[in-house]
This record gives sequence, structure tokens and C-alpha cells, in this order.
Amino acid sequence: MQRDRTDEEPVLIKLTPDRASVLSDWLYEVTTESGKLDAIVPDRAVRSGIHAIAGTLEKELAGIFAPDYEQRLAEARRRGVAESSGRAHGGSGQ
Repeated sequence: MQRDRTDEEPVLIKLTPDRASVLSDWLYEVTTESGKLDAIVPDRAVRSGIHAIAGTLEKELAGIFAPDYEQRLAEARRRGVAESSGRAHGGSGQ
């Protein structure tokens, strides 16, 4: 089977810093707790992609090492919930 050159191009995903932080925190939890990711995602190929996303987020988010990280994460979660609620009620969320 011949591969397209586009198969070699990276896929870029754009997230707000809040979404990236919340996702990174969740991914860290499920990838570091023994067996948790395996229980959620039995497919090893999918887990490989999840680990790649988790690693990329960890490298890109310098704030995860900040002393006030927990506070920043809590605020990002609140904003994310508020944004989701706005969309659910017909708001633009932006």
C-alpha cells in the first residue's frame, strides 16, 4: 500500500490554555495510575496516541510546574464549566 505524503504530516490540535491544562491534568491522572488507562482504553494503538498527546501537553504547558498550579487548574476548570454551560443554553461560549 502506497502512503500519501500527508500521512507523514503532523496533525495539529488547537486548544485554549484552559482546555489544555484540564486535559493534561486528566491525562496525567489516567496515564500514571496503574491500570487505569488500560481499563478505559483497551486498544494499545489508541493508548500510544494518548501518551503522545499527554507528553506534548506536558512539554508545552510550563504552568504545570508553577507553585500555584492547583489554583490555576481549579480556575481553568471553573471557566471551562461556565463556557460549556453557556453553549448548552444557546450562548456562543466565546
